[in-house]
Amino acid sequence: QEAVFDKKISGLEEGLITGIIDGDTIKLADGRTVRLIGLDTPELNPPDGPIEYYGLQAKRYTKEKLLGEKVYLEYDKQKMDEYHRSLAYIYLADKTLFNAQLLKQGYGYLLTIAPNIKYEKLLQKQVQIARNKDRGIWEERRNL
Repeated sequence: QEAVFDKKISGLEEGLITGIIDGDTIKLADGRTVRLIGLDTPELNPPDGPIEYYGLQAKRYTKEKLLGEKVYLEYDKQKMDEYHRSLAYIYLADKTLFNAQLLKQGYGYLLTIAPNIKYEKLLQKQVQIARNKDRGIWEERRNL
């Protein structure tokens, strides 16, 4: 089940995804790096150790869903982070909010950082769905 919302995407900025850095960071054809707002996926290159649990799965899911796709970017109050990445909500052509979908399928954790909290409640709900259904990163956590 996709996280599709009745969102007008016609006025949003378009972008073509040409690269996937990890589960929550992508590259656009214009060269920009975009960090998805409201979530954090397990790290692939943590400074102090091995790949985090479910990091490869999160990247694979993002790649399957986004690579080569035309998407629509919605910004919140803060458009860039300290690493010069654009911060955005990503919509697919079918109006799926990918940020929410990633959480709903259990590939990430909620991470809302003010002032970018526009969809905090909505994203929180998606994490709850994933946890209740033991999806992804929540699958084995319940047994710990």
